[in-house]
Amino acid sequence: MDNFRSVKAKAVEVSLFAYATEDESKVIDAALNVVGREFVDSSPKIEKLTGHYNDPILSITFNVTGNIEEMLKKLFKRLSTVSANRLVEEARERIDSAGNLYLRLDKQKAYQGTLVFNESDPIRIKIRFTVPHLVDPVRSISVYLLSFLDDEEKLKEA
Repeated sequence: MDNFRSVKAKAVEVSLFAYATEDESKVIDAALNVVGREFVDSSPKIEKLTGHYNDPILSITFNVTGNIEEMLKKLFKRLSTVSANRLVEEARERIDSAGNLYLRLDKQKAYQGTLVFNESDPIRIKIRFTVPHLVDPVRSISVYLLSFLDDEEKLKEA
């Protein structure tokens, strides 16, 4: 039996910050452009924070409540060839032992509708998976993700 078939995405959390110099609605739109409006809570959780120089910062969090598999399929099919290959190559750094996959996407590019990995001021996506006991989460989640990236030209060997 293929172990990846037992892997299931069970929760997705999207979080990001809106700084004083940013338009809150545009920041929210950037996050919704990544996961799709139809898959998130009707309103995000917003927490007001204060920066190092007493500047206001908003912490914005969404939870995916719709069909997680469908949301992931749409998200991963929108990745460029370079990003899809990068995700596969960096799987070991992006997946922890508990079966969580962490993605960081460029907020500005997401607002424009493009998905690009970026570590600086990103949209953070945490995808929690159920992984069978005694199964390597990195390998099984990687194979699971490859099933969404069915365009063979996008992929290198897993």
